[in-house]
Amino acid sequence: MGYQDNSIALGNKCTFLELCKCLPLVQVLKISKPYMKFAKGSMQKLPTLLVHFRILFLDVCFLEQDELSDALSVIRSSPNLEKIKIEPCLKHELCYRETCKDLLDLQDYSGINLDHLEELEITSVHNSAPEMEFLKLIMAMSPLLKKTRIKLISDVSMDEENKMLRDLLSTTLHHYLFTIDGDGLYLVVDEKGKFCEDSFQYAFNALVHANDGDKKKDNGKWQKGLVNDRVGEDSDIFKMVKVIIQHRYDPVIIFNFSKRECEFLAMRMTKMDLNEDDEKVNMETIFEFFGHAIR
Repeated sequence: MGYQDNSIALGNKCTFLELCKCLPLVQVLKISKPYMKFAKGSMQKLPTLLVHFRILFLDVCFLEQDELSDALSVIRSSPNLEKIKIEPCLKHELCYRETCKDLLDLQDYSGINLDHLEELEITSVHNSAPEMEFLKLIMAMSPLLKKTRIKLISDVSMDEENKMLRDLLSTTLHHYLFTIDGDGLYLVVDEKGKFCEDSFQYAFNALVHANDGDKKKDNGKWQKGLVNDRVGEDSDIFKMVKVIIQHRYDPVIIFNFSKRECEFLAMRMTKMDLNEDDEKVNMETIFEFFGHAIR
């Protein structure tokens, strides 16, 4: 929506929401800079979900509060997005040099849900604070994100690029419990560090139930047999890893208080084939490449 030049013909005006209602089957949408400037904050409160959008292209200046707010509102109202591409405006470099006060508080958009987003692309990144906060927000709310493509401007130094990557690749920890003979994971500490008491109570009750039999503490040590000898899909470690893969919780750290059980479970893991066919091909290519490189 919008034109390549900076002029927009004025006539009968309609809101962004009214326009979307006329496009019920559109799955790919591009909003250009002129329309973002023309809309000027009119997209900040969208009462209905734009569930049909799958791919969204946005021309936006990160230092323009109204434009950034509109962009985030469209994203928040499009829960089924699979790809987002951001193209900063041509005058973004000029805006970047100017001092901008009262930048938009992105914490107001922490409720964004992007459970289907798989690809994020942003061009002409200046490594400014609004850009970084935007990237962190979108990446944190996209559990299925597979590909992130960030194109930096030439003025960004190597040190700045390395720091930027460290900031973006830092993983927010979630803490889960898996009980013996359990069928699922219990979230006990969320990404904000909040303790989930109800979930912990469910996990604790399941743990007590699992330990009611002959698996009880004896003089401060667990009896031999706490780790069951079942193999394959019946083993606890298999079920836990299966849940992790199905819900895309990886990367994960599996922690156990018993050293003996850690060693036992690690040996069990060596017998599992967790790679798909295309991943096996990629691994073979990588090993072959490095094999030639070190010769």
